[in-house]
Amino acid sequence: MTGQMDRPKHVGARVARVEDTRLLSGSARYIDDISFPDMLHLSFVRAELAHARIRGIDSAALAELGHPLQVFTGEDIGDLAIRAHQDYPEMQYSVQPLLARDRVRFVGEPVAAVLAEDPYLAEDASEAVLVDYDPLTPVGSMEQAMDPSMPPLFDGWRGNVIVERQMKGGDVARARAEAAHVFRHTYSTHRQAGVPMECRGVVARYDPAHRMLTVWSSTQIPHLLRTYLAEELDWPEARLRVVAPEVGGGFGVKGQVFVEEVLVPWLALRTNHPVKWIEDRREHLMASIHARDHRHTLEAYVSAEGRILGLKADITVDNGAYSTFPFSSAGDPGMAAKVMPGPYDFQHYEATFRAVATNKCPIGTYRGVGRPSAVFSQERLMDD
Repeated sequence: MTGQMDRPKHVGARVARVEDTRLLSGSARYIDDISFPDMLHLSFVRAELAHARIRGIDSAALAELGHPLQVFTGEDIGDLAIRAHQDYPEMQYSVQPLLARDRVRFVGEPVAAVLAEDPYLAEDASEAVLVDYDPLTPVGSMEQAMDPSMPPLFDGWRGNVIVERQMKGGDVARARAEAAHVFRHTYSTHRQAGVPMECRGVVARYDPAHRMLTVWSSTQIPHLLRTYLAEELDWPEARLRVVAPEVGGGFGVKGQVFVEEVLVPWLALRTNHPVKWIEDRREHLMASIHARDHRHTLEAYVSAEGRILGLKADITVDNGAYSTFPFSSAGDPGMAAKVMPGPYDFQHYEATFRAVATNKCPIGTYRGVGRPSAVFSQERLMDD
């Protein structure tokens, strides 16, 4: 019995790593290592303005390049989109088109897709596509997003507050009345990008003999991606495989469904060719997802002995232009509100939390979601 206890099989056991050999020997397979004959390579024309109407897209210059090229715009894609809805009656809903159709809402939003037989040709061709924009006033800050005089980013919206909710416990009014001291401070954390070593990428191939669509993606959520693709493409899930090769770092950044992950398999089906897209670092920083753009106003009610009686929080998250799937724009502010009390012992808490829409890259999951911002504010409040 003693010998068995000294050598646990699971909990507390020294579990040998199984991935080291392939990673250290160079035999690991990353997304850009996947290749097929007759593969087409995808490059995007991305928005150069934060907010503008698209007046026209001119691809006439591509004829002078002397190579077979295909160009797709939002008119070709139709209603395919990223839909990130939660069942909150307060929430204003929108969809993120795979390719912008009438308006662009952040710098880097895909406007057109160019396919070529070589990735360098695709890149050159995308730079030759001209987009005529009619600039619109951008919503550039939380203050502007909450200003009722600013026009909504989406038709039919009441303003640019996507969702606002509240959670309560105890009696905050009582805590304030009994407090000897009230401390009120506002804290902010700024936008960040995850920057994994390997950027994102997608490869898709349709096998007509077996009627099987296979998608390779450097994703952290292959099962959710498979289900989303089946629903959005109206494709039988039993005839769809999603394979996650070596991810090359994720940190949550690759934990959402992106427009490129839906568009690449659609293009593979449309062209009857394998299609590949590899994100470059500029695209990642500009148009992948951002994180932690928070502002928290906290009010602590403290007794004469220095004991916290209660806490009131007002939490605003700059969500960017669109809600991301699967966690939606409600995820970050909701998580911050839940975490804000931290390990401290008090009985009265009230939090109002909201996500606002601006003309910036969308916010998504990244290493703890709203927790790091909440803990930063919580501990700064204690220090102050």
